[in-house]
Amino acid sequence: MHLLVRETVILPRYYTMLLGAFLILFSACGEKSKDNKDLDDKIIKNEKIFPEFVESQKLICDTENCPEFLTKITVITPKSIRYCTGTLLTKNLVVTSAQCLPSNMRAAHLRCDNSVFFTFAKTSGAKAQTVGCNQIKYADRNITSDPALWSSDLVFFKLSQSVNRLTPDLKDDPLVVARDARIWKLNYIDELTASITESVCDLAGRNYLYPHNNTGFSSMVIGSNCGLEKEGNLGAPIFSGDKLVGVYSVKERQRLLNFLKIKGYIEDDKVSFEYFSRLTCSSYLFDGHRHKPSYCKSNISFDHLDRRRSELLAAGSLHSQSLEDIRNELETPEKYFLWRVEFRKNRRDNSIEVSMGRPKCIYNSANWIWEFKPSRRSIYTKGTVKIVWPNYLVKTKLDSLLRPYSEVQQYGQKNYSIEFNPFNAHVNGNTYTKITESIGNYSRNPIQYLDIKTCN
Repeated sequence: MHLLVRETVILPRYYTMLLGAFLILFSACGEKSKDNKDLDDKIIKNEKIFPEFVESQKLICDTENCPEFLTKITVITPKSIRYCTGTLLTKNLVVTSAQCLPSNMRAAHLRCDNSVFFTFAKTSGAKAQTVGCNQIKYADRNITSDPALWSSDLVFFKLSQSVNRLTPDLKDDPLVVARDARIWKLNYIDELTASITESVCDLAGRNYLYPHNNTGFSSMVIGSNCGLEKEGNLGAPIFSGDKLVGVYSVKERQRLLNFLKIKGYIEDDKVSFEYFSRLTCSSYLFDGHRHKPSYCKSNISFDHLDRRRSELLAAGSLHSQSLEDIRNELETPEKYFLWRVEFRKNRRDNSIEVSMGRPKCIYNSANWIWEFKPSRRSIYTKGTVKIVWPNYLVKTKLDSLLRPYSEVQQYGQKNYSIEFNPFNAHVNGNTYTKITESIGNYSRNPIQYLDIKTCN
């Protein structure tokens, strides 16, 4: 069955009576109630009700300058009715998330005459229209469970006939971060009617959820708190500036966010993250035209994904500035020695502990040797000095877009007891040091360093 492009009209009286009975049972979208499930079964199985249900789908513009390209997609299968959001790319091509379709429909060249329908809103430049589907031109299948392993998540429909509406321009240059990216989505009032609404969210390039590509670009991008929780939001288009970036695919599983909170990488596990499939990385759009952009990711394995996530958290350059700041603060002459900072890495949580290492040299002994002279003619051969340092711990944290950054935390202080030979240090310009580190009531075993010489 091919539905013709039509204007919205007042239904005949017998249609109105029939649909009036439907509306009593319709409720707001979300989890379908048993009544709605029973209604789905009646619509699917009743040859008379089915076409009137499709023809009565409505899309309402509730905001100024509603986009003409946005479409409400109704997918009717032998078992269910589902709704998604689509975007008109050309006069007869619509794209949405492949998650919109059941897995047995994600196949190229599959006919969709009696299963997929597109409803367009009346806008300032276009009339309300309902259009049938001719064919599924291309669909990603994505059999793995983690969307970070997907290289794309799109389905393209050929309409039963052309639609004369404005279409968006694609953003074909790499996107790293976009603040306040715009999303056009549908708010479902009932199973017949939806309205167009707009929201914003932040887009990240390379982050913990999607750690591909050293350049920071990838074929899917992550959004933060985009407000896409409701049924029918799948496929909602997202824009950076006035250019179409991609369409909403799937929400990140809460289990991974809980893990990051337990490990101390994030403070709040109640935030939400959404995957958007970048259109310029679609195999279908570039087949026979030009190669995919270099920033588009190829498929990788679970092992590679885990490795890249670990590498992102343990990046060598991540803490470079923090460590340099700590060196500048602590590696200073403090009366007896010019100290050296030692960084000890904890591989379990990618944290770095700051400790006192081998002294660089004996500093200006003439200013302090009198402390170790019991008389004018003798100098102690064993002396002890006490030094206090802040107990710094450098940790990897993830920001609101799950991008890693370095954070220096202080947990009280560390006390050092340094044993050495004051006589050799002052007279011969050479000494040993035995350093004992303690935090509260806990002390580490002393570490001895030999042949500490005078600073030049």
